[in-house]
Amino acid sequence: MGKILKYNLLCLILLPSFVAGQTIQKNATVSGSVINGSLTAPAAGVEVVLYALENGREIDKPRPHTMTDSRGRFIFKNLVPGAKRAYYPKTLFRGFQYSGPVVQLGQDSLQQQSDITVFETTNSDSAIVARMHHIIIEPAAGMLAVREVYQYLNRGKYTYVDHSPADKKTKIGLQFEIPQQAKDLQVGGNLMSCCAIVEENKIYDTMEFKPGNKQVVLNYNLPYSGSTTDMRKTIKSPTDLLDVYLPAQFELARLSIANGSSPVEKPVGKPFQLRGKNYNRYVLANVKKAGMLTLGLRRLPTPPMDLRWFAPAALLSIILAGYVFYRMKLKSETVPAEQVEKSDDPVAKRQTLMEKIIVLNHEFETGALEKEIYLAEREKLIEQVMELDTIIED
Repeated sequence: MGKILKYNLLCLILLPSFVAGQTIQKNATVSGSVINGSLTAPAAGVEVVLYALENGREIDKPRPHTMTDSRGRFIFKNLVPGAKRAYYPKTLFRGFQYSGPVVQLGQDSLQQQSDITVFETTNSDSAIVARMHHIIIEPAAGMLAVREVYQYLNRGKYTYVDHSPADKKTKIGLQFEIPQQAKDLQVGGNLMSCCAIVEENKIYDTMEFKPGNKQVVLNYNLPYSGSTTDMRKTIKSPTDLLDVYLPAQFELARLSIANGSSPVEKPVGKPFQLRGKNYNRYVLANVKKAGMLTLGLRRLPTPPMDLRWFAPAALLSIILAGYVFYRMKLKSETVPAEQVEKSDDPVAKRQTLMEKIIVLNHEFETGALEKEIYLAEREKLIEQVMELDTIIED
């Protein structure tokens, strides 16, 4: 019994040293510094939280946290190393999250460093530029499929964030515009659908834009009629290079950027192959902010007829024709009976009687005539028609 008791006590002592089959190493650490990139100075007194990854997935468990010292330094000790375990630090600064790079602790690398750079905020977009802006156009069913790819750069030392013009409480970063007639918008790249506000043809990214690069993708359809269309939209950021890719069979009628009173005229297209497809590439350089892009296209595939409207239109035509015919029949009733009797043409008399039968049927079907009266009148008219048929045949 004494040996068993000692063994159990030993297990209890060693148990905290084993986590998910891995041993905690007292000398396994992740350290680093939080640096204010806007001021080029350490960020003291900032809380840092350490996140753990297992097989590339975050471990949902209480996370260790600490505060930076006067030199912006932090350290996390007694961590679990392993080939499947990784860590990264994260902090909240001026209301936005910043992270350090992911590091892995192994038996031969028990001490790793992961620094975090944070930035002050600004509502000035003067440091933001679109290094490239691609517009790729493809024919689709009765419309054009447009894909816009932006490569943005925040070349400053501040995180850009502004306020929505419609709601000052909503923070926004980058802004975009698509043509008024565009539909079926989808966003991608670093612009997430959950964080995008769409108001008519304007798009607002509610995520801040930290110093560095950001890619934005916009996909939408552009309806058109006939074989031509004009695409217009405002350029929201200065752009180093804007290029348009058109299928070889399309004709570019116009491509210009109007900056005040001096439009940039249509460039010369050059053959270009993209993903195995042939295009004509048109390039505009050094496009200014707030310029109006106008893209005129010709020789587009003629959209197929929309047959959804054919059946209702045909039905309406039938109803109108029936109504006109009915009014003509009613009008024929107003012809005095003596004029009918005086007519010596049996064919004309028969036509008049048939018109009376049609009107009689309509009155009965609409409930304007009782059944007994209807049957009696109809029988009389039919007898007269049969008599005329005998005369006509003779």
